[in-house]
Amino acid sequence: MDHARPIVPLMAPAPPRADRSSRLLLIALAVALAAHLGVLSLLRSPAHLPRPAEPQAPVIFERAPEPSLRSFAPPAAPALPSDAAEIPAPLTTPEALPVPMPLAHLSAGRRSVISHSTSASASTRTVPTPASVPAAASPAAGPSAAAPAVIAPSCGIQTPPYPPEARLLHQSGVVGILLTVAPGGAVTDASLAVSSGSDALDDAALAAAREARCVNNGPRAATLRLPVGFRLE
Repeated sequence: MDHARPIVPLMAPAPPRADRSSRLLLIALAVALAAHLGVLSLLRSPAHLPRPAEPQAPVIFERAPEPSLRSFAPPAAPALPSDAAEIPAPLTTPEALPVPMPLAHLSAGRRSVISHSTSASASTRTVPTPASVPAAASPAAGPSAAAPAVIAPSCGIQTPPYPPEARLLHQSGVVGILLTVAPGGAVTDASLAVSSGSDALDDAALAAAREARCVNNGPRAATLRLPVGFRLE
């Protein structure tokens, strides 16, 4: 028997190098062609095409209207008022006609004129004596200065404090005070005119009277009598 031989696989022969290079060249050409086509398509797209210039509206210049001659006409002069309207006609008052005097009055007037002329001639003949010459009128005296108004003297005494002794003894009454006020209002003297019956009340009234505020614008001193009352409430 024949011994079987082992089957050795046959290897396919390697392709030649010329086939590989041709394939690579074809692929490169295809890629380049596709790139060129893409660039051409981009260039032909409307986005890259220049936009046509927009038509501009025509500019029309209009001439300004020429001013009319009427606008430059001078204003009309104001009408002057007539002289007759400005100047009023003078008012004429009718003159009073002399009233004819009766004959009796005329004769009396003539007599008075004749008597006046005769007395005037007689006075011119007589020479006045120095005693009969009237004295020259003295110059009018100027207006006398207005004298200041004289106000009656018056005094105001503040209410004195109630003496404690009189309060404890329940003493009350009215004290009469005589005040001598000099010109200008100063109190020069204070004396007791009427006693209240309490020495404490009298002394308090005299002390308050010496501090009184008085008014006397006359030329002489004045004497006033004022009551000062003390009353318990």
